[in-house]
Amino acid sequence: MEERRVYKRLAVELPASCESIDSQLKPFPALVTNVSSNGMCVTAKPKLELNHTLSVRVQLKDKEEIIVKTRVIWSEDMANTVQNKICLKFVDVD
Repeated sequence: MEERRVYKRLAVELPASCESIDSQLKPFPALVTNVSSNGMCVTAKPKLELNHTLSVRVQLKDKEEIIVKTRVIWSEDMANTVQNKICLKFVDVD
């Protein structure tokens, strides 16, 4: 099967906190499962619509954190769990 990904991804497990920029959705916890130079994938409970904009605060291993503005590019239910897999494209990085 041909690889369609343009950007190489790095598998990680980093805690994150997500806050909606587009709606009144309450902040929610997430787990970053992979990251690339263009975006990241997280698992979280809320099901988000395409193009929803989030501010994501990622806790790095060295106690530092980064905050990135992202946009949902796809989301899917994870089988046998209440979590969703959400892929995010970076819009702005602080």
